[in-house]
Amino acid sequence: MSVPITFEIETFEVETPAWLRNLRWLLIAGIAVITALAAFLGAQFESNSIFFLLGVYALWNQFLPWIEQRFEATVSAFVFLQITVDLLAVTAVLWLSGGLSNPFVGIFAVNVLVAGLLLGPLLTILISSLAVLCVLFLLRAPPIVVDGSEILLRNSPIWIRVPMGIIFLILLTTGFILVFLKRLRRAQGAARQKLKMDALGRLVAGLAHEIGT
Repeated sequence: MSVPITFEIETFEVETPAWLRNLRWLLIAGIAVITALAAFLGAQFESNSIFFLLGVYALWNQFLPWIEQRFEATVSAFVFLQITVDLLAVTAVLWLSGGLSNPFVGIFAVNVLVAGLLLGPLLTILISSLAVLCVLFLLRAPPIVVDGSEILLRNSPIWIRVPMGIIFLILLTTGFILVFLKRLRRAQGAARQKLKMDALGRLVAGLAHEIGT
């Protein structure tokens, strides 16, 4: 009597997930609402340019399934491309809305976290490095104007602490993800080994029963 033996284990290796596109829709809608609210309250910045950028960003998100079907690429490469575009789009929006003085600048850590969930360690480190470069790039962003006054972090004693704090948050998130992935692989290896030993035990018991019969 033969008994089929299979090994199954749950991992985070998934195809391009629908929730990533849905999360991007939420991001686009959130930025649009906050931009409109800030402009209504009197903040002076490139709101029209931001809405144009959000329109292009929305078209990109809408046609992602079509792009994925038209161009052959691995799942990891395509997800890496998406997160890279996300980083660049967020950086452009922040550049047009005050740079590091924008309170939503911490969203870079979310991009790193998503990369850690969907990509391997190497690509996660690349995304993290790109996020750090984006933060450094925003140091030169033009200031936002409120009630005729420029909001300049350079004139504040916490100026240097803001980019340092954001970069530290990005690196801390990256380190947490890498440690988590390492422990996950270790746990998966132990689980696979246990499944193999259990299956081997059942096989030996089955053989012993057949020989005894």
